[in-house]
Amino acid sequence: MALISRIRSELSARNPLDAPWAAEALSLLALVLTWTAILGPINIILQLGVLALLICIRPLTLATTLARAWPLLVIPLVTCLSVIWSTAPEVSLRYGVQMLLTALIAMSVVGALSTRALVRIIFLSALFICLVCIADGRRGVSATGPVLIGILGSKNAMAVLAQLLLAGAIAAVVDREQPAPVRLLGLLGASVASFVLLRGESAGGLITAALGVLLFASLSAFAVLNVRWRALAIFALVAAMIPLAIGSSLLLEGAQHFSTTVLHKDPGLTGRDYLWAHADRMIAERPWLGHGFRSAWLGGGADNIGLLRWAGVADGKGFHFHDTYREWAVDFGLIGAALFCALFALAGVKSVARAVVAPSAPAAFLATMFLILTIRAKVENVFLPFAPMTVQLFLLTFSAWLGWRESAAIEPEADLEPAPGSRPRPVRRTPAILDRGTGRPGRRPAARPAPRS
Repeated sequence: MALISRIRSELSARNPLDAPWAAEALSLLALVLTWTAILGPINIILQLGVLALLICIRPLTLATTLARAWPLLVIPLVTCLSVIWSTAPEVSLRYGVQMLLTALIAMSVVGALSTRALVRIIFLSALFICLVCIADGRRGVSATGPVLIGILGSKNAMAVLAQLLLAGAIAAVVDREQPAPVRLLGLLGASVASFVLLRGESAGGLITAALGVLLFASLSAFAVLNVRWRALAIFALVAAMIPLAIGSSLLLEGAQHFSTTVLHKDPGLTGRDYLWAHADRMIAERPWLGHGFRSAWLGGGADNIGLLRWAGVADGKGFHFHDTYREWAVDFGLIGAALFCALFALAGVKSVARAVVAPSAPAAFLATMFLILTIRAKVENVFLPFAPMTVQLFLLTFSAWLGWRESAAIEPEADLEPAPGSRPRPVRRTPAILDRGTGRPGRRPAARPAPRS
């Protein structure tokens, strides 16, 4: 540990860019680029460039974060290994490597920032992109008329962005440890997000935004409770989940009735029921290991081509089954889907537990966004290389795994702490000098002055 700290301090002295502002600026640029798919291949090159710069200014960040969160690397590595059983090996290899790079980008951002700085960067990136979309002014077609889509090109993507911005703005405003300018920008962000959500005509965005505010308020309420009341609140929450689980079928029927009669949504969720039925058939064909990452849409088979023509899509690069869990089962089989669910669920439990045991605005925000993404994964695909929601998922997962960080993951103070289970070195103390008269420790006699010559 001392050697690592010494190397870290020497690198810091030689590298003037190794400063908190540099890491935050590059992390902000990395998260902004995840929303700019309109740039095409240049966007991916820029993201990889930011990753390289983060590694250069913080050489030990990635290695240290890898050592602490190595179990999560199983997720992108499985996407690469699916080339072994894939029906389209070249497709699975290419997209598996891209997913691995996506995970490394998120990992480097999380390792280079404190938990509070991570929340700040997520909020600022969402605010910047939302303002750019409003300034762009591009509109798309919806059932109720033209709606704002901006540079994202989709009203659903705008809803996801606005919901993230609203949650981040609230977390920034209520956190007294955030800088004053960021808290003031939080007020602007909340108003901008509310405007986009109300004018976006996205029922899913409004529902998830309202749910996010409710979850954030509920998790933040633990901050005013003592340990005993927190335990009682957790017990009451678990007890309330039992009847909800028993009556889940009735709740689903009620939600579907509300969606069709009040929100005027298509009962088949705009063709998603057909996509899900097709996915179930593909899962039944190869249930254990699946068809390989992204081979279902880019494999070139007759079924794939027919499905793309049914959807009216010429290219399957960005198309999916609108269900992340089914997508995992199709690509990686039931074994891979169960593995992914277990790892992400463990990270989610860590995040929620931290928000309950040690409540704070950043912890409540991270836990809230994790739960929202878990819900969105049922009707969207949050597992596409370099996609905004995929980067968010990895950010939240790595942050939950590393735990609360007051500073970057590799600060010298953290490296000087003894490793768990290691024995502390004995401290040598100078023997006390006893007073001849009393036998008690006395003062060390002053040094005699040197004789003058």
